[in-house]
Amino acid sequence: MTNLKSHFRHILLMVLFSIIPIVLFGQDWVEHYTFSSDYTFNKLFFINADSGFIIGNKNSEINNGIIGRTIDGGENWLLSSIDSVILNDIALTNNKLFIVGTNGLLLTSIDMGQSWKREDLNVSFNFINISTVNNTIFLATASNSILKSIDDENWQLINGKYYHPMFGVVDVIPSYTLFLSDSVGYSASNDGYIYKTTDGGENWYTTYFDASGIYRKIYMLNDEQIFVAGGNFSAPYVLQLPDKIKSGGISGNDFIIQDICFTDENTGYCVSKGIWKTLDGGATFYREDNVINKKESNWGYSYDIYSIVFPEKNTGYAIGIENILYKTDSLNLSLNNIHKVKDKGIILNSKPNPFIASTEISFHLNKPEIINTKLIDMKGQIIYQNAEFKCNKGWNYDYLDLSNYPSGIYLYILNINNKKYSKTIIKSTNP
Repeated sequence: MTNLKSHFRHILLMVLFSIIPIVLFGQDWVEHYTFSSDYTFNKLFFINADSGFIIGNKNSEINNGIIGRTIDGGENWLLSSIDSVILNDIALTNNKLFIVGTNGLLLTSIDMGQSWKREDLNVSFNFINISTVNNTIFLATASNSILKSIDDENWQLINGKYYHPMFGVVDVIPSYTLFLSDSVGYSASNDGYIYKTTDGGENWYTTYFDASGIYRKIYMLNDEQIFVAGGNFSAPYVLQLPDKIKSGGISGNDFIIQDICFTDENTGYCVSKGIWKTLDGGATFYREDNVINKKESNWGYSYDIYSIVFPEKNTGYAIGIENILYKTDSLNLSLNNIHKVKDKGIILNSKPNPFIASTEISFHLNKPEIINTKLIDMKGQIIYQNAEFKCNKGWNYDYLDLSNYPSGIYLYILNINNKKYSKTIIKSTNP
C-alpha cells in the first residue's frame, strides 16, 4: 500500500499543528480541544485512548441532542444532531453502542458510531443512564421503571417498588442507577435517598439517607467498593458503599461532586469545581493544585468539570463548562517531556485531502529517525502497520492507495521514538 521515499527541501513552512502544554502540579493537563459555545456537553465516553464520544445538547434549540465522535484522541470531532431529545448517557456492550435520552430514546450502533439506529421501544420514559452487567443491559429511567434486556433486542419492563422507611412504597425520581449483577443494584435520587435492590430491580430498600443529598454518579470499583458522587451544597462528598463512609479530603460549598472514575484499585478522580485525586482507593481525595482548579467561570466560581474518563491508565479526558476538552497523559509528566511539534520541526501533511482513491502523506524530519506508521479506520481497526525503519533527514513521503477501501475518515499515525503524530484523512466518493 505504501511507497516511502525521502527528499530534503530547503523550504520554510508553517507548522500545521502544535500541542501546547499546561504545567500542573501532580498531573499535567492540556487544553486539547475547544467546542463551540453553541453546545453544552455532559458526558464523555472513550473506548480507548483514540476512539471516543461526547454527548450533550444544542443551546439554541430545546431538546436537540448532539453526538460528537473522535478517532484521533480528540484532535478532531464529527458532530451529529438528534432532534427532539436530550441525550443523557452512552455505553458499550457486546460490541454495540447505546445512547439513551428523553422521550423513550434509545440509539444503537453496530459500527462504532459511524451510523445510529433509533430503536422503537414504544415507551415515553426519560432514560437517565445505562447499566451493563455481563450481557444484561438495564435502562434506568427517571421514575420507578427500568427496561432490561439480555439480547439487546427484547426488553422487559420492571416497575420497581421503592420502600420508604416511614411511608412504605413511594414514587421515586432516580438520578442514577447502577447494577452490580443481574440481581444487585443501587439507585440514588436527588431527594437524599440511596436505595438497594437484591432481586433485579423489583424491590428497592433504603440503604442511606441525607436530607439535603444530591447524587450524580454511582461507580463500582469492585464488588466491595461502590462510590456515590454527590453531596449537598454545604458539603460535597464521595460516599463509599456498603460501609456508608464518606471519603476524606473533599471540602468546599455551593457545589456537589459531578463524576468519579478510577484507573486502578488505588488511583481515582472525582470532579466538580476542579479535580480531586485519590491514591488510596478512595479513602482520601486531595484537590490537585492545577490550572483547571484555578480557572474562573463566568460567575466567579472555580471551574466546573462535568465529566472525566480514563480509557487507559495513563490517558484521561475531562470536559467542563467552557466546552474545553482537557487531556492528560502521565507518560509526559513535565514541561520538558511533553512533546512540542514545533520544537522538533515535525510537519505532517497529506495531499490531496479529501481524496478519491489515493493520497500522499508528507512529513519533515530535522535529523534521521527510526519511525513506524499505521493507518486506522473509524472503527479503530488497523488497516496497515509498518515495522520500524529508518527515515532520512528532510522530507519523507508515504503514498497511500485506498481504492479498495470504503469512503470515510481514516487516521494516519506517525510514531517517532514513542512520540505519536496524527493526521486525519478523508476518503470521499465525490470528485
